[in-house]
This record gives sequence, structure tokens and C-alpha cells, in this order.
Amino acid sequence: MPTSVKLDSKYPNIDTIKVEIKTLDDIFTDLQVSDQSCIKIDVEGFEGDIFKNAQKVLNHHRPFILCEVLNTTDDYPNYCRILSENNYIKYLITDNNIKSHDKIIPHERFKDWLFIPKEKTEDVLLLMPK
Repeated sequence: MPTSVKLDSKYPNIDTIKVEIKTLDDIFTDLQVSDQSCIKIDVEGFEGDIFKNAQKVLNHHRPFILCEVLNTTDDYPNYCRILSENNYIKYLITDNNIKSHDKIIPHERFKDWLFIPKEKTEDVLLLMPK
């Protein structure tokens, strides 16, 4: 059974259901999110769509974002640009540390990235083990 839209074309005889799709901007508005938040994004290559439709969230709410970046995705330069334009610092999470990167570059082994608003990085990094 496929676990993402990208796989659906390989399984033409499966049943489908329609699901409502909401942007992060819509979700934050609907839930009236006003406090600090952390978002986990794991959408199997559709990260670009998420970030493209989250301008209000990125500009005003400034959440921490934990995001899976697969080495099979092609859209990472676009959301890297969006995060940079919104002053987010990008960190690759490895086995024993997190390392800042200017650009998102998918890693063969490590998939999770932490995106932190620039103005909040010092406070967060103080909590990280050395």
C-alpha cells in the first residue's frame, strides 16, 4: 500500500479517497495559534508546497521547524530560498550534533533538519549538548 502521492501512479487499481488540504497559514488562522510553536514536516518530497504556502506563518509566527529532507526531492533549493528570505538558520541533525548550513543539501544518511528563526538561535543553541 503506498504511503505517499508519489507512489500512487504505481498502483492504478487502489481505492482512493478525497482529503481536505489546508496550508499552514490556514491551519494557524483556524486554530488561532499565537504562542511559540514547533512544526514537524514529513511530507515525502512535498516540502516546497508547504513552505510556499506558509508565508504568514514564517513571517509572523516564527515557529521552529523540524523537517525531513529526502535526497530524492528536487524542490529543496526553492524552500531553502524561502527560509533564507524569512531569516531562518538551517541545521542538519546528525548522530552527535547539529551543524549549521547556508544551504539545504540532502544528505544520504541524515534526513532531519532543524530550521530556527535567526533571532531565536542563541537561546536554543545554549540548550544543546556540547
